[in-house]
Amino acid sequence: MFFMAAFAAGGLMTGFAVAASDAAPAGAGGVEVVYELAPYYSSIGVYVPLSEKPIRRLGSAGELQIYRTLLLDAFVPRFMLLEASAYPMPLAGVYLKKNHRGIYDSADFGNGFNLIESVTAGFEEPYALSAFFGNVVDYAAPEATRGEINKGHVGYLFSAGNYHIKASELIHDDWFEFEYKLKSDRHYRDHRLSMSYRIGVKLHANQDITDVIYLGLRRNHLDYNAPTRLLPLLENSNIAYRISADTAHFTLVDQELTVGKKWPLRRYGAALALDVGLIWYSARKYSGALADAGRDHLTLILRPTLEF
Repeated sequence: MFFMAAFAAGGLMTGFAVAASDAAPAGAGGVEVVYELAPYYSSIGVYVPLSEKPIRRLGSAGELQIYRTLLLDAFVPRFMLLEASAYPMPLAGVYLKKNHRGIYDSADFGNGFNLIESVTAGFEEPYALSAFFGNVVDYAAPEATRGEINKGHVGYLFSAGNYHIKASELIHDDWFEFEYKLKSDRHYRDHRLSMSYRIGVKLHANQDITDVIYLGLRRNHLDYNAPTRLLPLLENSNIAYRISADTAHFTLVDQELTVGKKWPLRRYGAALALDVGLIWYSARKYSGALADAGRDHLTLILRPTLEF
């Protein structure tokens, strides 16, 4: 029942994203407000230009041209983005475990597998405040979906928060994160392409949580005109991978791999999607009061959604 509820919630939140993800018209000085609602990531942000040079328009440029344009203009920031973000599904898992433990425990199938944790896993914090400094390109075109952000970013991202999530429980932790990141989101009527490539470091004030350096890759593709096939892997698919090592000895701390397929429902302007994956972390990730008795930990990821 929870799996079905999560599927419905994912579809509902993604539907809200179409209506609520929007960009306010640029005001004085080119300041622009953007916001987005989605099951695993919701945010509101403000773009502030740091120079008089306008956002470069790429329209429907190909994927290779997007990479080339962003990477060749990557080192001197011309825009600032201030953002507050929250992660609804991970927060839902925390809420259920704390306030409805009977429901949470009823989703436990043994051997460390809990269905609620699997559906809500994927973020190590409930929310964050971020500042991005870099360059931005715009994918505005006649076929662009109204209300979507449709921008690409490359630059430096600083994020901070005061809580950490471990096994659907909140732990007080003043953390700080620095990334160099390339991120692109293009939403057109017939196809969508989102990409994120990042390298960074995450530091924790809570001494029981290990400081790490990490590498993250993600590519998300949807094409209403292409049938869903097992091959090629990059069509109507979602692929994400993250690997991290501790900052003290550069030993492996955790890995996360998610793969998914989408089934376009062109008639309804929607797509069924299912992501599956694994989150693994070693006994080095936590120590002291948070230690897992010297054992490695494995979490199964299940993310059913309905995308609009």
